[in-house]
Amino acid sequence: MLCPKCKNPIEVNASECEWCGASFAAIETIEDDKQGKNNSIDAEIISLLKQGQKSQAIELYKKRTGADDYDCRYHVARLDFFLQHEHATESNWQNFVEKSKRKWLWSRWVQWILLVIVLFLGTALTVVPFAEGNFLFVFLVILATIFPTYLLINWMLKTKKI
Repeated sequence: MLCPKCKNPIEVNASECEWCGASFAAIETIEDDKQGKNNSIDAEIISLLKQGQKSQAIELYKKRTGADDYDCRYHVARLDFFLQHEHATESNWQNFVEKSKRKWLWSRWVQWILLVIVLFLGTALTVVPFAEGNFLFVFLVILATIFPTYLLINWMLKTKKI
């Protein structure tokens, strides 16, 4: 048997490659899931989605398959979409994904513009009072700039595709 990642020989019962360290359980699970053989995970995810526990469904899929965050969110979002829209087709799903990408991109632009405006205003408001020696006003402006900057960066980090 050969490792699917590095193509070096491995034992038949090996759980990971001694050459490259690839884990075979995760690879097999992802391949099984792509072929539709792993319906038990999907059934558990659907039951969690019906209870409104989308984040737990994503964590379950990640733990069981070893997939990265984007693939987990994508798979769970796809199941959720077809759960909510009984008569949806694959083209409906693809349209939904494209709209989600456009929304994410638009949201990211808005976030960056707001961040630049807040930082620019904070900098502009501190120049004149600093030159006049009004340090209390400068301190208040800096605090008033840090808080919205923190909120914007936090919003940017939480905004994810799909």
